[in-house]
Amino acid sequence: MAIGEEVLNLVNPLTFRDLTVTQTTGSSGVETQIRVSATNELLVSLTGVSANAVTAEVFVV
Repeated sequence: MAIGEEVLNLVNPLTFRDLTVTQTTGSSGVETQIRVSATNELLVSLTGVSANAVTAEVFVV
């Protein structure tokens, strides 16, 4: 499964459980941010993607 045609790659040792996925709505519409939970480091911001579309199946490890 992918978001549209995209997949996201996680580099070892990160797993989906290490991430925090949050959704906001701004001037450009829906935006989903994916961060490392332990450090709050922003890994990616996805414009036009709902947070509930970001599941473990979207990631390649």
